[in-house]
Amino acid sequence: MTFASWYADHGRHDLPWRLTRDRWAILVSEVMLHQTQVPRVVAVYDDFLARFPTPTAMADAGPAAVIAAWGRLGYPRRALRLREAAVVIVESHGGTVPDDEEELRALPGVGAYTAAAVAAFAFGRRTTVLADKACDTDRIRELIQDQGATPNIPPKSNRRWKLRFSKRLYRERHLIERKA
Repeated sequence: MTFASWYADHGRHDLPWRLTRDRWAILVSEVMLHQTQVPRVVAVYDDFLARFPTPTAMADAGPAAVIAAWGRLGYPRRALRLREAAVVIVESHGGTVPDDEEELRALPGVGAYTAAAVAAFAFGRRTTVLADKACDTDRIRELIQDQGATPNIPPKSNRRWKLRFSKRLYRERHLIERKA
């Protein structure tokens, strides 16, 4: 069974952030999910978005209001960085979350993984989401197995190698899909 077929059968398709293409809602979910279990995010996600449905609503709120709405998700610094990102989105992007990965990465608190995830889930972009610490050797092995290959993975693979490999694997798979 490939990873894609497993996800089609068993993936969490009913999560609220998987039922929308709203770029702000997806950015909020990705920030909330950093080092936080999914059930804890599900418990506050809808109320948080009801309070801050747009970057403008969050930028207009004070830091205390954002932290209070963040509740018990932990790491309240993430909430403050999300608010900082909302301010930049309002001031530099007219209140619309940018659709370019480089512009996303320039937002406070948004790294390569989050930018790639927003590009993939909000805009349907074919991007390498395995672009940061989340790209571990086990995921690389799963992707390789999914493609039917057996490469030699260095025992202490570094992030740069993993990123290069995951991008190469994506390009090769994309070329195969385009030919089919």
